Amino acid sequence: MPHDGFRLIQNAFVKAYKAGSSSPVISKDNIVYWYRIQSVNAQCNDATGRPEGYQYVSDTLFVVTLLTSPAQLVVTSGGQSSTFNVAAGAVMTKVAIRAGQQSFSLKRNGLTVLSGTSTRSFTINCPSNVYNFNVYVGTI
Repeated sequence: MPHDGFRLIQNAFVKAYKAGSSSPVISKDNIVYWYRIQSVNAQCNDATGRPEGYQYVSDTLFVVTLLTSPAQLVVTSGGQSSTFNVAAGAVMTKVAIRAGQQSFSLKRNGLTVLSGTSTRSFTINCPSNVYNFNVYVGTI
């Protein structure tokens, strides 16, 4: 599963550190998101069982916006949309994830400036009969 999106977040803070700033350096709008692709409650026929510590995770979709100016973030999880006003800079937003597609858009002054849909859906089932608690990371 890709984790490349985490580099966008890391780079904003590395640039700030190198510049002697405590605020992330952001020159372009980005949306970074991550989530596990199956529910913590999925029932799998996995001989190794659930991973240790499974009881400490939740079915959550994490989104970090890296913004040059404030905007509205719209997260659609399994067909249910939530809208958040997000400030400029690096802002984390958490959403209870629902089964199905995960889509994201960023709006300013009523106009969509970024949008996209994850290539991986979230499921409450266990399609491969293996517990997979790795996160899928995407960017827009």
